[in-house]
Amino acid sequence: MHDAGSTTPTDPRGSAVSARNDGGFVMQFAVVCQDDRMTSMSSRFAIGNTETWNKAALQAAGIKANDSCWVVADIVAGKKNFDADQNFFFDPTSNKTIVYRIAGTTLNPNWKRVD
Repeated sequence: MHDAGSTTPTDPRGSAVSARNDGGFVMQFAVVCQDDRMTSMSSRFAIGNTETWNKAALQAAGIKANDSCWVVADIVAGKKNFDADQNFFFDPTSNKTIVYRIAGTTLNPNWKRVD
């Protein structure tokens, strides 16, 4: 599971989060915060597609300004609850969308935040 202590002051700030699937699988993703508040899982999406949680959806999940968050994926026929090791801060006043890219295979995926 994610080490909540991996937050750094230089982590980016954004009001929306996208996951781009560049892996050889179908997946869904959620946004998680340090105190285990999280969105539900997105719809499933295949390689070459992107899903986004916008500001309203993040706030509806109880995510608040300055919360340190990250993304987690469930990969169909693969890893479950696979989390990114790079955080971001939720900032509802920002116009920035934080983008994460996931690649690899069902059993060996890897996340990268694209700053």
